[in-house]
Amino acid sequence: MNKSRIRILDIFMAIILVAGIGIFSYPFVEDSLNDFLAQQMIIHYQKQASNKNSEEIKKQQEKMTKKNQQLAEQNVSPGIGSFNQAVDAKALKDLPSNAFFMEHMLGVIEIPKINVSLPIFDQTTEIFLQKGTSLLEGSSYPTGGKNTHAVLSGHRGLPEAKLFTDLPKLKKGDQFFIQINGKTLAYQVEKIQVVLPDEVDSLGIQKGRDLVTLLTCTPYMVNTHRLLVTGHRIPYQAKEAKKAIQGIDQWKKWKFFIWFIGILLGSIGLVWLLIAYLDSLAIAKRNYPLSFYVKNTNGRPIEGMVFSVKTLNGKHYITREKVPFVKASDEYGLVRFSDLKGGNYRLQHEELLLKIHVKHKHSKQFSMKLKKGRYKLRKEKEVYYLIEKE
Repeated sequence: MNKSRIRILDIFMAIILVAGIGIFSYPFVEDSLNDFLAQQMIIHYQKQASNKNSEEIKKQQEKMTKKNQQLAEQNVSPGIGSFNQAVDAKALKDLPSNAFFMEHMLGVIEIPKINVSLPIFDQTTEIFLQKGTSLLEGSSYPTGGKNTHAVLSGHRGLPEAKLFTDLPKLKKGDQFFIQINGKTLAYQVEKIQVVLPDEVDSLGIQKGRDLVTLLTCTPYMVNTHRLLVTGHRIPYQAKEAKKAIQGIDQWKKWKFFIWFIGILLGSIGLVWLLIAYLDSLAIAKRNYPLSFYVKNTNGRPIEGMVFSVKTLNGKHYITREKVPFVKASDEYGLVRFSDLKGGNYRLQHEELLLKIHVKHKHSKQFSMKLKKGRYKLRKEKEVYYLIEKE
């Protein structure tokens, strides 16, 4: 195999390696980026909520409460069809701007156990499910109060975002929180069940109760059933809840920071490897000298020591016009190769083994490294000496 073929193979392998790293990293990087963007949306929502006056919040709350009362009077289970359609739909590549999502944002759901902090949108469509959770049509607004049952649906297993992927990790007794209309509501998981896509009986309003059910697909990537995690309202303990919610924020910031640093270092590493590879190509096109002196224990020149240049594994001689590179030390102990192609080689004598290489394309000569032998290698003012050990 000639050198040009080896270089083409090297380039091809480098491309495959970079592509492989990119494919492996993509889901993690995309998830971290989507997490970051979701947090920016949540921060914007929280700022807007804090800037609203109490009258605005009161009107919004009254509107949602009225709708919840109507649903309680109708006593009809919400339809799960919109979520089922979204599950079967293809992921959309071109999504609307953040302003569009903000218009449809009801609040925020936070689940400390699985480090989830996601927007809650007012419609269940593929567009919203790619960015957060959605209120299932026909279920109560998640504003709390007796005779309410909000159902929040979320995707699982998207390559670009985790969303509700870890929902099966929740156990009875775990808590989650909902921020809406300027207040935070706390819920505790009381029931976990797996049902068929058309089984909606357990999603209905239960008289006198304040419930929220988290809905997603199961099994993972198969999606033949639906996982329902239902929680009942509990008193909001501000100190403990804030600590748990802050833990989510810290975890997401660290995750984004770690991936950002990883990508940065990886990019620097790839650039360095590319530069090193291009440098090695430039080195291979040039000739460099190799010279050194051989002396005995008394410091006197050793004449007639024969050295040969071989491939790094020592199996083949390096040749020029089919003549091996072989040199013997002269009367001054000098061994000189004047026109050796740049690269990494083995320099061999029956009592010595050295590795020789060119460090970079601007080097003036080969560098030497002693691997074994009864000599020691010394360098003085860019001149190498092989001195016999006593």
